[in-house]
Amino acid sequence: MKSSQINKSKWVCSITHEYFPRDRRVLRQAQALIERGYEVDILCIRNFSDHEKKEDQYGPIRIYRVPLSKKRGSKLRYYFEFLSAFILFSIKLNLLYFKKRYNLIQINNIPNGYVFTAVIPKLFGAKVVLDMHELMPELFLHRHNLSTASLYYKILLLEEKLSVWFSDQVITVTEAISEVIKQRHKVESVTVVMNTADPFTVAERDETIRFKTDGLKAVFHGVLTNTYRMNVVIDAMEKLRDFLPVTFHIYGDGKTYSDLKAYIQSKNLAESVFLKGYLEEYKVAEMAHEFDLAIVPLDNNIYSQYAFASKISQYISMSIPILCSDVKCMRSYYDDNAILYFDLNDTDDLVEKIKYFNQHKTELGKTLVENACRQNEMITWNVMKGRYLSIFNGQIKQKALTH
Repeated sequence: MKSSQINKSKWVCSITHEYFPRDRRVLRQAQALIERGYEVDILCIRNFSDHEKKEDQYGPIRIYRVPLSKKRGSKLRYYFEFLSAFILFSIKLNLLYFKKRYNLIQINNIPNGYVFTAVIPKLFGAKVVLDMHELMPELFLHRHNLSTASLYYKILLLEEKLSVWFSDQVITVTEAISEVIKQRHKVESVTVVMNTADPFTVAERDETIRFKTDGLKAVFHGVLTNTYRMNVVIDAMEKLRDFLPVTFHIYGDGKTYSDLKAYIQSKNLAESVFLKGYLEEYKVAEMAHEFDLAIVPLDNNIYSQYAFASKISQYISMSIPILCSDVKCMRSYYDDNAILYFDLNDTDDLVEKIKYFNQHKTELGKTLVENACRQNEMITWNVMKGRYLSIFNGQIKQKALTH
């Protein structure tokens, strides 16, 4: 975009406790704002192992990284990391603000409390948007096996409430989370901007679905955490090994990577389950024609009932048929005609679904893809981008609170 096309009165800073541009949601939003004539800065953490620069540029997007990397661990590690990032983000944001005078500052959780890094800019008139990628109390209940009666959970609820109160606008990723926030904190307006696939980062949809006749090649890509019960799929691969030539290709890294690697070795599945490390989604899209199906073993827990697995919409855009665990939130968007659901607590059910798919893969694969594409039309990123940009039309008004 030529500098003459940029409206110099529109300045946005987006803060994320993630690596950028690896954070695809924040990237898509920034690119949408650039298209609308905004100037966008990203304030994020720094991946030293990838030799990321302190200051960088991604196209017209300016990147400012604080000297902190992400490390999964105990609750104490999270406390240290979030507190350190809060201090570093606060210092950097205020230095940037008095230089650039941002009109709007967007905070991408987790945590929600980063909104308070913008106290001074808000006093000077900047608007603050909170984009809630996760329900933080439910996420930590799941990750740390906590009770809703625990003090830790109550503190997280208070952190969420204060953050919502401080923000001028709240965005989130599903209708389910939106309803929770509105009811829990008496907020009338929460904008849902789903984390669906960007058509510019996935393969063009091919109407001609072709499947190999010599077995199946399945795929999964994404962050490897206990949100996905990959061991169930590995157990299914073990049961299928003797009578169906099927391979499972996992592209990802994360907390459970080492455990998964050891589990695959313990099952002697090195020739049928391949743990290949992180690969960007557009590169997975380039290989989409190689895969017969995608398997998404989303855990069914207090957290996942509100979550939308964005990789589902990515696989739909790649024209890959999907086997997904039977989770309420996913069913609210795609029915049995679009996705082949399986019981995550029953490995034999997954085995039978894979067998069934293999028996009818040419016709069934095409039918699943066509129905999924049709049901996905109302929630594509082009639709969500319009919702997101509508927030920035004119001045953001203080959200209405009921008492």
